[in-house]
Amino acid sequence: MNPTAPLPLQTLLRIVHHRRPSDEPRIALVLRLTEVSLVVRQRLENLLTRLGLSDRGFAALVALYTFDPEPITPADLAYHIDAPRSTVATTLEHLIHSGHIARQHDARHRGVTRLHLTVAGRELVAQAVKLLLDAADRISAHLPAETCTAISELCDALQAECRAADTTVLSHESPFVP
Repeated sequence: MNPTAPLPLQTLLRIVHHRRPSDEPRIALVLRLTEVSLVVRQRLENLLTRLGLSDRGFAALVALYTFDPEPITPADLAYHIDAPRSTVATTLEHLIHSGHIARQHDARHRGVTRLHLTVAGRELVAQAVKLLLDAADRISAHLPAETCTAISELCDALQAECRAADTTVLSHESPFVP
């Protein structure tokens, strides 16, 4: 057990050790991956914050960059960044106000708004992408290619399992419920 792990994680690992020792390695791995993903995400979000971006703002800029120079609707943007439209609306207002994206009304379809990157938005997304890729490179520099491939395959398998898993609440038959 990692003595520097947060107390809730240490507690969960102890519970697993005592109640499900045969499953401990697998469950501990999932819990550790959760911890690592949070640490990495915080690191990357801190870098975005230096540029005045939230993770949603960055996702919106990257999505718009993907379609650039073609504009897209706010609904399409929400779909592509997997975010509720209300959250996207707040993010868009910030990005429009800061001059990174522009809103244009569709002359052919009344009431339809389209979004596109501005020159400043293109520059910001390029700067943010470089910053994040450099940070990811530094974080993973010590890992051999075959380890990266194995971890990537593991992540794919865990994601697929999570998407397929039943999201019902634990029953009282769970070995984790006292």
